[in-house]
Amino acid sequence: MINFPARAFIIKPPALQANLDAPFRPKLLTMKACMMQLMNLPKTEIFQFALLLAIAATLIACEGKKHDSVKDAPDDNLKVVIIRHGEKPADGDNLSCQGENRALQLPAVLMQKFGKMDYLYVPSLKNDTSTAHSRMFQTASPLAIKHNIVVNSKFSAKDEGEIAHSVFKKTGTVLMVWEHSATAELAKALGVARPPHWDDADFDSIWVIGYHNGKARLTLDKEGLAPSPACNY
Repeated sequence: MINFPARAFIIKPPALQANLDAPFRPKLLTMKACMMQLMNLPKTEIFQFALLLAIAATLIACEGKKHDSVKDAPDDNLKVVIIRHGEKPADGDNLSCQGENRALQLPAVLMQKFGKMDYLYVPSLKNDTSTAHSRMFQTASPLAIKHNIVVNSKFSAKDEGEIAHSVFKKTGTVLMVWEHSATAELAKALGVARPPHWDDADFDSIWVIGYHNGKARLTLDKEGLAPSPACNY
C-alpha cells in the first residue's frame, strides 16, 4: 500500500500555501475565497494545481485496482469441487428416487475424498410456476444437514463472474452442486482454460479445481456410486 504523509493530501497551489502555512497563524479559507484566489493565480500555477489533483486521483484509483486484483487471485489453499445433482425423473424439477439415494450416499463419499467441506454453493432456486434448480438444492441437503454447512444459493447458474469473485475470496474446500449444462462456463470463470464436456447421462463425475500461483488445474474423479432406483423410505 502507498503511504503518504498526512500533509500530502492537502494539495494547495503555491499562492495559497503561504497563506495557509503562515507560522503560528493558521487561516481557514472559505470555498468562495479559495476559488477567488485560484482565479487570480497565473495559468502555470493553476496547471500545476490541476496536475497534482490528477496525479492524486490516479494513484488512488490504481491502489483500488491493485486491491481488487489481489482479491480476485485464488489462494493456493483453495480447492473447488464440482458435482452434478442426482438422477432425475422424466418430468418435473425434483430428484428421482435414484437421485435421492445418491444424495444420501454423497456425504460419506465426499468426506472420504476431501474431508469436511468449508463452503457449499448451489444455483438460486427461482421460485415461479416451477422451482428451477431444486435438484441441486435437494442433492446438497443431506451433506448440509449432516455437517451443518450454510448453503449459498445467492447466484444464478449463469452468474459465473460473480460466483468466481466470491469463491476466490475463500480458502479451504468449496463444493459446488451444479447444473451440468452450465458447468463448463463455471469452470472457465474459475480459471480452467478448456474444460471437458459433461455428458447428459453422467451423474457420477467429480471435477476438482486446484490452484498454484494463481493458475487453475482441473483433475477428474468419480463418486463411484450406483444408487438404487427404489424409494425405500
